[in-house]
Amino acid sequence: MDGRLPRIDHTSGPSWFRSFVCRHRVLLRAAPLMLCVGGIAENQSDAADRFSLFRRQNSATRPADRTSNPSRTESTRSEVLPTAAIDSTSALPPSPAKGIADKDQTGLVPSSTLKRFPQQQIAASSESATDRPINLEEDVTPIDLPAALRLAGYNSPQVLVAQQRMLAAAARQQLAAAQILPNLNIGMNYNEHTGALQRGSGSILDVQRSSLYIGGGTNAIGAGTVNIPGLQYNLNVGEAYFGYLVSRQLAASSQFGTQATQNNTLLQLATAYCQLVQAQGARAIAIQIRDDAAEIARITASFAKVGQGRPADAERAAAELARREADILATQVAVVEASARIGQLLNLESSVQLQSNENWAVPRAIVPDLIPLPELIAISLYQRPELSDRRAQVHAAMLQLQSAKMLLFSPQVIAGLSDGAFGGGSDVNAALTGKSQFGNFANRVDADLIMYWSVRNMGCANRALVKAATARLAATSWEQTQQLNDIRAEVADAFARTQASAAQLDIRQQAVLSSQQGYRADLERARAGEGRPIEVLDSLRLLAMSQRDYLDTITGYNQAHYALYVAIGQPPADLLARPAIENESSENLPEPE
Repeated sequence: MDGRLPRIDHTSGPSWFRSFVCRHRVLLRAAPLMLCVGGIAENQSDAADRFSLFRRQNSATRPADRTSNPSRTESTRSEVLPTAAIDSTSALPPSPAKGIADKDQTGLVPSSTLKRFPQQQIAASSESATDRPINLEEDVTPIDLPAALRLAGYNSPQVLVAQQRMLAAAARQQLAAAQILPNLNIGMNYNEHTGALQRGSGSILDVQRSSLYIGGGTNAIGAGTVNIPGLQYNLNVGEAYFGYLVSRQLAASSQFGTQATQNNTLLQLATAYCQLVQAQGARAIAIQIRDDAAEIARITASFAKVGQGRPADAERAAAELARREADILATQVAVVEASARIGQLLNLESSVQLQSNENWAVPRAIVPDLIPLPELIAISLYQRPELSDRRAQVHAAMLQLQSAKMLLFSPQVIAGLSDGAFGGGSDVNAALTGKSQFGNFANRVDADLIMYWSVRNMGCANRALVKAATARLAATSWEQTQQLNDIRAEVADAFARTQASAAQLDIRQQAVLSSQQGYRADLERARAGEGRPIEVLDSLRLLAMSQRDYLDTITGYNQAHYALYVAIGQPPADLLARPAIENESSENLPEPE
């Protein structure tokens, strides 16, 4: 079936039947449609009665103003939010993102001039199933941005991994510095020989001898030195020296890399938090628009019931109401996804659903608009830890190249000092002297110093080491240049986003006000019977679109400022304090000649 009415064949049947069909074929085709419209109108009238009862029950609690009503939010939050919350005043370590502040907190722009948008305005009296949030568990946990940033400092896996790598680099630096200290060896060895033994003169003796050594070092046999000294050096002077310098640069590089990872993690967390605020605000807007769509559906159904409107208009209003109900569910899913993203960054349980405790979505300007782009780029080149990381890697590559060049002239030093007790004997000595075969223990001190220069693999290995170090230095230099270009692009992109979003704030706000006035005017006109209620749907859709656009603009503005603040390296507040030139005093200017 394709949904079309069946074709009436009037060419068959008796003649009287054919003539009747020809005269009344229009009515016969329209009869099924009229039956469907009648059933829909009856169902719509029942729905209108239910909406009318619902509106009368909740007329005392419904606010008159759609855009700003904090009391409506607080009444809802008291029912939804539990008493346990992640609060910024809890005992947590200092915030790694110290310096992030609003314009009203830094004194740049008064808080009264900030444009605001309701983040949570949910009608607590609504009984619709879509009004209940989709929770992973029964309760939700409120959280604010300062608390989230503090949690990221010691609970984020990305930050913790970077910190452990920094500790490993510091340990390698300590290992390189410890090469200046000798190895300490303490032990003993026992040696026994039975059989033929050759003298220095060439004669062969059948000897049974044994010896024992105990003290600093070990492996002392016969007249030779202690093979494993008690205090032992065995290092290349040049490799040890440059190795320590390289390890120090790599430790600094790891430290700057950890700071960069921390900054990026905080940026991701701030972005996710803005998305959570945006999702909650979108849910509040969806509920408001759904309530207004329900009112339009009630009025349209009432008009259709008394014959002042078309049943098709009632159907369109009902379809719009169903669409708005589905929008609420979609926004609830967005809230859950944003909460899960924050939980992922903070290493929280997947069943914990977070909820922002902010009642308003407010534009937050962190970087003053007075600072031009070239100056922001200059600040970023001075503050960004990624550039410091690259500079440390370039310095380390330069030291490795110097080490490879000096390796041919760097001596290998082997030194040892041993002190212990040594004794023993043989059957030949016992036969000659009549003394014990094993004895004569006395103190023994051995000192050894060996120094030599090595041309590795006939110089081929030294040449290969120099070439590899040269290529490594060139690669790190180009990586530094690439990082520099990336930082410039990040600062320029974030700056452009802040400027564009700031320019759109006033436009979006004015669009919301205009759409609100237009919607209210059309609604009052429809209630007074001066127009068709179905015409209010266009104003409602425009109002929903303008509110969402305004909320998205505020979210984009905040995210752009967070990105710009991280892009310039999170400088301290005094570095961003840039007074205007015209306000500077002229007392320090030089006197004209």
